[in-house]
Amino acid sequence: MRQNIIKRKIGILIVFVFMLTIAWRIGTINVKAADYSVTITNNTNGQLGTNITTKTTTEGKTAANITSLTVSGSMNTTDFSWLRSNLSANITSIDISALTITSIPSSAFSNASFDANGRYNNLSNINLPNGLTSIGDYAFYGCKNLALESLPYGLISIGAAAFYGCTNLALESLPSGVTSIGDYAFQSCTNLAITSLPDGVTSIADSAFAYCTNLALESLPDGVTSIGNYAFYGCTSLPKIMKCDFTTLPTVQADSFSTSAVSYFIFPDSICSSSSFTWGGKTAMNQTGDYDSDGVNNITEFNNSRSVYLPDIVVTLSYNSTTKTISPSFTGVATNPTSSEYKIEYEGRSTTTYTKSTTAPTVAGYYTASFSLTTAGQAKFSIITADSTIAVQYIYVTSSSMSVSMSNITYGTTLSPTITNSTGGTRTTE
Repeated sequence: MRQNIIKRKIGILIVFVFMLTIAWRIGTINVKAADYSVTITNNTNGQLGTNITTKTTTEGKTAANITSLTVSGSMNTTDFSWLRSNLSANITSIDISALTITSIPSSAFSNASFDANGRYNNLSNINLPNGLTSIGDYAFYGCKNLALESLPYGLISIGAAAFYGCTNLALESLPSGVTSIGDYAFQSCTNLAITSLPDGVTSIADSAFAYCTNLALESLPDGVTSIGNYAFYGCTSLPKIMKCDFTTLPTVQADSFSTSAVSYFIFPDSICSSSSFTWGGKTAMNQTGDYDSDGVNNITEFNNSRSVYLPDIVVTLSYNSTTKTISPSFTGVATNPTSSEYKIEYEGRSTTTYTKSTTAPTVAGYYTASFSLTTAGQAKFSIITADSTIAVQYIYVTSSSMSVSMSNITYGTTLSPTITNSTGGTRTTE
């Protein structure tokens, strides 16, 4: 009987050890390290390792036990290298805000392995010196738990892959003094949601913001001169239409905005005289005309009609030469606007006097017919325009049947259409 009890206990112990071993191998057991904070004043460059070792040994610990570290004084590349070699994945917080340094060296806090045993895998908080002007290449590479919300205001340059793979990075903006953003600087920072870049940024390097799926830039700085390959690749939260007030058109690559949400760029007329061209693999257009939340209002000719493309919605203005009135038709909308959601107004032009009115003229002469949306109509179409006018058509009223022939012109320009009568004769107005 006694032997059976012993055998049963041994069996239970063997099973327990076996299950513990399996759990350990597949990583289902996580043992949180006891909090251990260390504060060091490092007055001599290159001596940080010695100072930390002396303190931890006195306290019966090692550098690998540190969960929170505060360093004041000064540090050089030797000191940063020592930390990278001797700290462990236990480290969650580092405060170096009191250091008298201007640069974070390359790979200073790099978590290159990207795995659970990475040296800085659990680093979630770091306080940086206010006097910092540059962050070196790979400085925080792979620190996926780093949740920085701001960078020092004096920062000027951000090195290549400086924050690559920092998926928890929560920066609300970049310091106003930043002028250079290196290759892969923020690639795969999927939590990065900044809405603007500093005005002083002149260069956005290859893949600088690639796969930043929450990046919400509304525009690009006027001073940018170059945008690299895949700079905004996969940035699916960028706007469909991006308006940029460039003075000089930056150099850009065909794939700079590949697979991003951007479909159109709007540029000043001074650098974009043509109606449209390809820039960064997307359609670029000038600022003449009206724009909606989906794209650009392109106005084109359809025989006796004038159409407005939005581009998913089409509003066509048709001139009835018998009744001498304009009537709209709509495609691409779930429900057509009602008569209370738009209005058509007629006004005399050239030698014809006729006060703007919604009543179509019956007296022979030259007139402008304009189609616009009311407040309710603007909401339906999500139109963004100063005066709500979508299109303007010139008409000529006469006692005989007439039709209107119009060139491909953009709203806001001076119109000089040709009037064509039913027998094929022409007369040029104005």
